[in-house]
Amino acid sequence: MSHHVIIPERDQVRAVRREIWDPIGVADMAGAWDEYDAYIDGIRSLLATGATIPDLTAHLIGIEQDQMGLRPGPDIARRAAEALLALSRPQ
Repeated sequence: MSHHVIIPERDQVRAVRREIWDPIGVADMAGAWDEYDAYIDGIRSLLATGATIPDLTAHLIGIEQDQMGLRPGPDIARRAAEALLALSRPQ
């Protein structure tokens, strides 16, 4: 049985970032909401290829650790991954 995947719009991914995954703490700074936009297309590509929660969690942790130089927050990354995956499933 095949599963139909919906690729979330950029604004939907951005909303998850703003509401859940904010490793550098800019959620309350309206002028900085685009801070993570460079990562949106990679997340959307993962979702388009059928990424799982562990795949998305690892991707977000990799961004935090390797690209931002931060200590990863695996619990928050997993919550964000769950929310992102929910966006890619038909209702």
